Amino acid sequence: MTSPRRPKQSGSSQDNRRTDAPPSEFLGLVLVAVAVALGIILLVKGGGIGFDNDSKNVAIGDKDKNVPTESSTTTTPAVSTSVPAAQLKVAVLNGAGKSGFAAAGANFLSLAGYPTVTAGNSATQVATSSVYFAPGYENDAAAVAKVLSIGEVKAIPATALGRSAADVPDGTAVVVVLGPDVDAIISASNTTTTAAGSSGTTTSTPATTAKSATTTTAAN
Repeated sequence: MTSPRRPKQSGSSQDNRRTDAPPSEFLGLVLVAVAVALGIILLVKGGGIGFDNDSKNVAIGDKDKNVPTESSTTTTPAVSTSVPAAQLKVAVLNGAGKSGFAAAGANFLSLAGYPTVTAGNSATQVATSSVYFAPGYENDAAAVAKVLSIGEVKAIPATALGRSAADVPDGTAVVVVLGPDVDAIISASNTTTTAAGSSGTTTSTPATTAKSATTTTAAN
């Protein structure tokens, strides 16, 4: 007598495991997505490309453009004279051939704050005025030239500026040779002068007495 056979099941347990498992392509996509997400997080936290430490957008390759530079300022020192105006020895020479011109110029400078001034005659007549300085007195000469509105300042030459040695005494630091171009400034009947180092003005009348000349040409 034969025993009855069991009917076969429609599917085995191995077949069930295969149908319940997710496809391998899906698992691969999930792993790639997770890796990309982790990479982005690490870049952001570590200050990666495209972000600075403050999470601000920066341009790649322009690192040096945002570096602040120190501004530098240049201070020009004030021009100072060698001695005070009251102690500066100045010789004023008449180069215009006008009688009393050097005396009037000396008086003008005296009222402008240069009392140590002498008047004399120039060795030659000149068309324009000049101011000469001994070594070390260039700034002092420039200050005197400014008072007289004279533009040219230069070193005392080897040739004598005065007609005689007495016209330029020893120790003179600045020599002014007056030409006719400053006639309006020197010879005005009422001249307003500004004392050196002072903001006030003094109205004066230039001296009219002339020193006697040693030759037949015009006195200083």
